[in-house]
Amino acid sequence: MMAINGEEVQIGSSGYYELNEFNVNSLCVVADGPKDTFVLDYQYIR
Repeated sequence: MMAINGEEVQIGSSGYYELNEFNVNSLCVVADGPKDTFVLDYQYIR
């Protein structure tokens, strides 16, 4: 499960979710167990 700005996001079977030109105030990722892994690639712009 993943939520961006408090809204649940459904990730497809590819496992990729991409945002362009979107303000992210909060991000939540819930793992199902110790073997669940994820990579978060981001660019911080002021």
